[in-house]
Amino acid sequence: MLAFAPELGARTEVWMTDGKGSIEVNINGERAFAPVTEYALRRILKDEPYDINVITVLGLPISQGFGTSAAGALSASLALCSLLDRPSHEGYEAAHESEIMNRTGMGDVSAMFRGGMTFRRKEGLPPLARSTGSTAIRRWCCARWGNLSRPAMFSATKD
Repeated sequence: MLAFAPELGARTEVWMTDGKGSIEVNINGERAFAPVTEYALRRILKDEPYDINVITVLGLPISQGFGTSAAGALSASLALCSLLDRPSHEGYEAAHESEIMNRTGMGDVSAMFRGGMTFRRKEGLPPLARSTGSTAIRRWCCARWGNLSRPAMFSATKD
């Protein structure tokens, strides 16, 4: 599997207050339905009673196959791990699992973990996955018109 992580990704702020476990996500200035980010944050929080407010600015268009759901989930997960004084690998694991569970990506978080691009021979995140990373590709061009339905694509069966 080949996966790319463009540098334009996501910039995220996470605010945490005592509360009942609510999560609100705002993307590019608007409240958003962000199940990948929410799943990842709930995996990190477990049953801790904090309310979370996430503010993410994405540098690429949504639903175009650029890994914006992974970028948003990963940046929010890493920020939350920092606030909770947890190791960063928990954030990577939570975002990776969330992409799989939500059927929105299969390698975007791994590419981000490796710094840009991965060639993998086994599934998962490093060090469990057998992969090599590269940051050698700095400029590339990709065009896509219309939205991609990754959940439908990943759940399709071969007849």
